Amino acid sequence: GAEIARSLGAAGTTLAVHGRDTGRLEAIAAETGGTVIAGDLTAPGAPRDVVDRAAEALGGLDIVVMSAGAVAFGPVAELDEDVLRRIIDIDLVAPILVAQAATRHLGEGGVIVNVSAVVVDQPMAGLAAYSAAKAGLTAFDVAFRREMRRAKVRVVDARPPHMETDLANRPL
Repeated sequence: GAEIARSLGAAGTTLAVHGRDTGRLEAIAAETGGTVIAGDLTAPGAPRDVVDRAAEALGGLDIVVMSAGAVAFGPVAELDEDVLRRIIDIDLVAPILVAQAATRHLGEGGVIVNVSAVVVDQPMAGLAAYSAAKAGLTAFDVAFRREMRRAKVRVVDARPPHMETDLANRPL
């Protein structure tokens, strides 16, 4: 997410950046000139609130990029139920709710980008929950894209290859 924000900021995009870690957000906002909107997207009502606050701060929305993610490593037999639910909430439910909220602010030509992962095509042992959540997000994007076609809002499933990001350093 940080690299996406930096790239968009370098291209001259006016940004609102969201995340749970205020310190990291402020650093990214300082680099990109973005507006900070902190919070936990798994809290009830938070996705709609975050999208509404971003639209207000920016005077509307043209593009929404959802790159939030959580991962846990290990075999399914050892997967803690709370960790599983957190992965599903962060990697699947939150992006769906953000997309839903964004539909109220995006007009013709708007774009919603959900960052899934290469594990959609190549699920990995030790990453079963993460793989399943990201595959679910891809399925959502396919159906949602069809719904938004008439409104002329593009829905993009961005599926980058494995990258060394901070996500792997912060497993649940």
